[in-house]
Parts: sequence; structure tokens; C-alpha cells
Amino acid sequence: MEKHEILVVDDDPNILEVTGWALKDQGYQVTPATGGETALELLNARHFDLVMTDLNLGEGDGLAILRQVKERWPGTPVIICTGDTDVTLAVEALRLGVDDYLLKPPDLTELRDQVAKCLQKTKPSGK
Repeated sequence: MEKHEILVVDDDPNILEVTGWALKDQGYQVTPATGGETALELLNARHFDLVMTDLNLGEGDGLAILRQVKERWPGTPVIICTGDTDVTLAVEALRLGVDDYLLKPPDLTELRDQVAKCLQKTKPSGK
């Protein structure tokens, strides 16, 4: 089985821990980032198979992360997982090409299902 690499960005260490555990439990390799700056540095250094980010980060902004991923790797799925219910931000995320949008705290089964669905879409046909 291919081990997908996922970048999870959140300024809440509890969310990082629970999300990381839920995804590692499914066999994914998870890299946590505690803020936008750290995430952008990681994205400059390497590619991830999927990026999950909060919108409101202590340092940085989830929409900036979404923009960078979609500019550099348009086929890489991005999932927004946020407690922010601002419809304007959701609409902007959709315009930028977000692949899924979950509200915090995420249901872990739904989270795992959405990650699997997004990664399935990126597989080349015939595999």
C-alpha cells in the first residue's frame, strides 16, 4: 500500500494531535505544522499528497496555504477544517479550488472518509 504524506496545519495542538492520530491510524504519514509560516516553509521544501489546514492560524492564513498549494501543485487536494463559520471565507476557499470543507471539531469518521476520497481522486486512472 502506498503511504500518502499529509500536511496538517493548525495552531491548536489538540487538533493537530487528534487529527494526526486519526490519519496515522489509517496508515498515512502525517507532518504537523503549528502555523502558516511553518506550513509555507514545509511546502517550499517538498510536496505533500494532501494538505489539511485551518483558516485562522495564529501566524499566517489558511487561504494563503490553499493558494500556494493550488499554484504549485494544482492536482494536490486541500481540505479546510475550521471552526470559522464565515460564509465569505468559505466562498473564497471554493473560488481558490478547495477540495473539501469541514467544520471543527470534525467527526473523525467523516474526516478519514473525506481524506480517502480526495486522495482517491488524485490516483492516475488504471491504478
